[in-house]
Amino acid sequence: MTDRHTTSTAPSTAPSTAPSGNGHPSSRGVIDRRRSIRHPLGATGTVTLDESATDPRQLQVMVLNVSLHGVGFRSPVEFREGASFQMRIGAGPLHLSSKFQVVSSRMREDGTWDVGGRFV
Repeated sequence: MTDRHTTSTAPSTAPSTAPSGNGHPSSRGVIDRRRSIRHPLGATGTVTLDESATDPRQLQVMVLNVSLHGVGFRSPVEFREGASFQMRIGAGPLHLSSKFQVVSSRMREDGTWDVGGRFV
């Protein structure tokens, strides 16, 4: 009986174009330390800026990707690294709602911000 499921042990010579989450170089040659794979999204998200307020302020953002451990989104305003917020992605009964901590916030040439957060 032959084994129909074979695996190659030879390393790939092609550069990685997707985050691997296991310490392999990305397409930019940077070691990716993510614990889980990012999934592209392209959905609208809502960040609650002041949860403790009676009428909390909310900011609409564009969610670029999501993983088991975090989220990447584009914002019209800067987010301070280390700050924590609540985010809701999607609408209706099928939505994701989680608290996240900002781990990166980088200004883009167009004046918006690319923000990365880890779920807490």
